[in-house]
Amino acid sequence: MINYYNYYLVALNLEENGIQPRIINLNNDILKENDEKELTNLAYIDNLTSKYDETVFRKYLYEKEIIKNTFTPIFIVRLSITYKKDSDGNSKKKTNIKYYCPIFKSKDASLINNVALTTIRQRSLAFSDASYLLKYFEDLFYKSEEYRSIVEYIINEHDIKHLLNYEYYVKDKKSNPIKYSLLREVVSTLYEFEKSQSFEKFMGDVYGREESALSIVKILPEVIKVKKSDLNPVRRLSDEEIENIKNQEWDNKEAKEQFRGDTINERVLYTLTLEDRLRAGLIDGIEYSNTRENYETKFRK
Repeated sequence: MINYYNYYLVALNLEENGIQPRIINLNNDILKENDEKELTNLAYIDNLTSKYDETVFRKYLYEKEIIKNTFTPIFIVRLSITYKKDSDGNSKKKTNIKYYCPIFKSKDASLINNVALTTIRQRSLAFSDASYLLKYFEDLFYKSEEYRSIVEYIINEHDIKHLLNYEYYVKDKKSNPIKYSLLREVVSTLYEFEKSQSFEKFMGDVYGREESALSIVKILPEVIKVKKSDLNPVRRLSDEEIENIKNQEWDNKEAKEQFRGDTINERVLYTLTLEDRLRAGLIDGIEYSNTRENYETKFRK
């Protein structure tokens, strides 16, 4: 089971005595999330921020005096613990911070919606969930040198290799390459490229963030332990429950409108959630129930 919890939005406020990080707590009075640990779910944060224009989001935080100015660097962070052997062969623990670029509303931000919602619903990702995004990534990676430079800064060489060869790696069950955290990094590179257009401009936005790592470690809450027993139990849905899901509001409202008409955009078609595929009539209730049960089981392994 992959733990997508313990992620936090952090602002790096510049004070007189240097950079002072501050956690941007999600307001649960507004969100009304029953399980508050979901507020630290990476997919939950992405699904939320991708609905807002970054300028609007920053203006709101500035007016609430959470950030010092509208240019304050904002990142998603998670505590990272690694072990390295010293010269005597003893394992030495190293505590650090892993940074993620937030994903805000943009032309390509919608590409995160289906994989984020699938992850929030405690379901492993299928290759079909990611196929359009991976092809789009591959085309742009080889087409644009500026984009490629941004990708190589955000995503490590090993993971880039996986992204460019998913069809090969997905056949190897041991490699388990389809991970939400990696796919959302792809979308964040698309967002940063759309915003910056150049590697130089992007580097100006992320410059110096590693210097704040020790300060961020000090303000992060205690790590939330997530066990398989904490997740919703996997169960077979009744015909009535499936019918209720079919009649609920679509995850992708644009898709709903397109399926009412004569033309369906390929991008929309290949980025539908499992629920929207059911609502569109692309799969029946039995296929929906079998797929859901199968991938919820995989998520808990």
